[in-house]
Amino acid sequence: MVLNRVSVKDQIEEFIPRGKVHFVILGTMASRIARSIADEVPLAPFYYHSPHNHFWKVLTLALSPEEAQPKTNEEKKNFLGKHGIAMANIVAEFMIAKNSSKNPSDKILFEAFKAKRLKFKVVGAELKKLLTTRPVFFTCLGKAPILELLEGFYSLNRIDDSFRRKIIFLKSPTRCNPKQRAREWKSVIVPPQNSVENRGE
Repeated sequence: MVLNRVSVKDQIEEFIPRGKVHFVILGTMASRIARSIADEVPLAPFYYHSPHNHFWKVLTLALSPEEAQPKTNEEKKNFLGKHGIAMANIVAEFMIAKNSSKNPSDKILFEAFKAKRLKFKVVGAELKKLLTTRPVFFTCLGKAPILELLEGFYSLNRIDDSFRRKIIFLKSPTRCNPKQRAREWKSVIVPPQNSVENRGE
């Protein structure tokens, strides 16, 4: 039986702040829920809008707990710029059963990858350099299927596999205690003042 499939594309562009970049955060791709505000997809979607994902709260508590959590796209970009954080997703597009297209899970991404129904993003020269000269974090645990996706992404972009093996995996900010998760993130995220900002330059 042939399933009724649709193409799901990640519409969020890589974000690289002006000035020094201290580290990069990678994710798989944004589902409709994750990029929506009040169930409406904005014309310029950005990372982690879902109320079920505490990414921005966790990141704020980990890096600068005295700051207010950024809410709007502009506030989020300003926060990332202030702390020198670049962000990108690794999946560009994949085919999915139509009834699952609103909120695809990582499990469905893995299945699409195995079935050769998934395309990775091709990164620009600036992000490619950052992926080889800055600490890189990924927002989930480094289980085998995630490692396979990252291997495919790094291979497509002709980035040596030794850099992929240096990725640091952060526990998911979804359905967690934000304060506890922030403490866990803070223990592994390189603070800006101690970053390797001059590495590779």
